[in-house]
Amino acid sequence: MIFFVIILSLIGQSHINNELIGSKSSSAKDLQASFKNSLANAYSIKELYRLDSLLLSKGNFKESELTENKLIEAIRKDNNYINSKLANKYLSWGIADLKKGRTEKGERELTFAREIDPSNKRVPLTMAKLRFPNLFRMAKHLWSYILTIKFLNNKVFLIKILILFLILFSFWVLLSTVGASIAFFISYITKWLQGKINLSGLWIGAILFSLFVWLPIQIVFLILVAMSLIKMNKSNLIRCATFLILLPILVSYSYILSSNFNPRSSIYKEFKTRFNPYSYEPDYPVTPYGYSIKGIEQARKGNLSGAEDLLGKGYNIRRDVNYLENLCSVYYAGGDTARAINMCESILISDPKNEIANITIIKIHLNELNFDEATNQMERSGIQLLEISRKEIPLYRYPPERWLYKYIFVPKGLFKNLAGKNLYVMIIIGICIAIMAVFKKEKEKYCPICKSFMLTDENKENMCLSCITKLSLTKSKTIRERLKRRITAKAFKVDKFSNILMSLTIPGSAHFYKKRHLEGMTISFFAAIFLLIFLNSVLFQVEKSFQYRTSIGNSIFTISLILFYSFLIFSSWRLEPYGNGR
Repeated sequence: MIFFVIILSLIGQSHINNELIGSKSSSAKDLQASFKNSLANAYSIKELYRLDSLLLSKGNFKESELTENKLIEAIRKDNNYINSKLANKYLSWGIADLKKGRTEKGERELTFAREIDPSNKRVPLTMAKLRFPNLFRMAKHLWSYILTIKFLNNKVFLIKILILFLILFSFWVLLSTVGASIAFFISYITKWLQGKINLSGLWIGAILFSLFVWLPIQIVFLILVAMSLIKMNKSNLIRCATFLILLPILVSYSYILSSNFNPRSSIYKEFKTRFNPYSYEPDYPVTPYGYSIKGIEQARKGNLSGAEDLLGKGYNIRRDVNYLENLCSVYYAGGDTARAINMCESILISDPKNEIANITIIKIHLNELNFDEATNQMERSGIQLLEISRKEIPLYRYPPERWLYKYIFVPKGLFKNLAGKNLYVMIIIGICIAIMAVFKKEKEKYCPICKSFMLTDENKENMCLSCITKLSLTKSKTIRERLKRRITAKAFKVDKFSNILMSLTIPGSAHFYKKRHLEGMTISFFAAIFLLIFLNSVLFQVEKSFQYRTSIGNSIFTISLILFYSFLIFSSWRLEPYGNGR
């Protein structure tokens, strides 16, 4: 009995409260009657929410289901779709109960959270983790997760993720290409110094290392990059130019998109007001969508003059029937049935089957006992009496989300943003590199024995100086052939370990160095995906209380990373040296 007294004290239904407090019976029948009475007298979302929370806390799932059905009806009636704030409450309860081992209660709360907010991505993802490792049941919830893309906020989020991926991919391709070119330049400068001043490879390595010690790392890096660009082959130059031009444009567009649609922006508040009017209230509309949304909200609150003003201003900006539909409902709510009928008739001229206009006219005629006019209007519109009886006027129609696309996705101010953040410098450098690629004609030569880089003017015997020196020690053809095979075998081993070292340092650089461009791009693609997953938790923060069984995602990520590096090592080991006829 105490349980229902608490319920009623929270709900605030004083007359039922007094009735239940006065009841002395504690039988199941009396408790059931008390619940039904409580449910019958709870109308608002807040009342039903509190009632359901207490029912769930006591494990009364059957009564909770009845309450939730009425709560859904109240939400649909309130704003015709979802309540994201309430869904987050049920989501946090569900995850908390799952962590405490109360599986049935947690599942019920998560299921209801999905029903009242189909746009919430975290609910189906949490449900999928709950079903792990049952792949069939996981797939069902993952499909629900994919379907959330139809909501605007999730579309924007997906586009942000795709842009971030393209940024990371472009950056990684540039990094791999430059890394491969630096390796090529070091090989070139080593050969050049050996030929000019007769230094061994160890001395050359010591000289290069001293540069890192005595000069700032930024200066050394810029010198290496600049010199590697000079010796970079044509395909690498074209790739660098393409991604240097693309990268700043993507960064700038990502910034604009985030500025247009973030929790502090007016456009975001206008969108969220549609689904969560209790937490988001735009100060003043900035788009036609906002004028319609705020006008409807003002009408629902009883501020009819303010609603009429907002809808009228919105109609002046965008001539759409949505404003006229809502205006005829505002006129009706204000008791001006004549203006309401005139507005509805103007709508029906261009749209004879308009639901709101037809139902409003029919309802007005029925209220005024003009049955003949109401019947004629029903025949013209084709609307049945049963359908009309289910509708309560005034009816309001929310504008479609596509009205916001122009204000979110159009990159207004892109060039201004490029100039303001000095990103145009990268574009200029990319254009200069593209011009260099047009005039690039030099081709690399490689020793057919040790597969090392050869200077173009090194000799006329088509071999590097090191191999010539070693082979000149004997004139026996048999010994020379055996020596060639030994040099080649040793060069292959050194080359394989060099490839693996390059791949582990910058995945993809070894493949670009060996002119395996498609493989290098593929590896850069997967490297960008892993980097995106790693940065996702930092750049797109999710509340910790909404995380459930994070070990599943972490384990999958770790296993995938191990498989990626295993493939990378295997692929790098199989790379063939230069000079093999490719």
